[in-house]
Amino acid sequence: MAVHRIHLYYSKSNAKTFHEWLTQWQSDKPTSTTDEVVNDIPESPVSTQTDTDAEYYRVSLTYEFSMSAVTVFREPYEALVKHCQWSVVAYHQCTHDEIDPVNCDWDRVERDQPVPDYVPSVSAE
Repeated sequence: MAVHRIHLYYSKSNAKTFHEWLTQWQSDKPTSTTDEVVNDIPESPVSTQTDTDAEYYRVSLTYEFSMSAVTVFREPYEALVKHCQWSVVAYHQCTHDEIDPVNCDWDRVERDQPVPDYVPSVSAE
């Protein structure tokens, strides 16, 4: 089954307002959920070191293929630019069963502002 998959990395700063926006935005979108992907908004940031300055949010979301790829990619990206200090959005038209979205070959990646070194590198193939 083909789905749109986006993977978001973003700063802790103003993440709460982005999470509010994302909750509202997803409320009428055809999400695609399986046992592996639940489209949950993260409750706590990812910690990479003992330094709390090195924390960030990461979330993987999937949407039914009936949605426009432009909508799936552009609207969350624009909201992240508006709300967060920095962000990375990776998009993939996923046609395979993949438990870990980090292993997807991303079709498109956009960054806003310099992304800290402690955030995993993501690039389009």
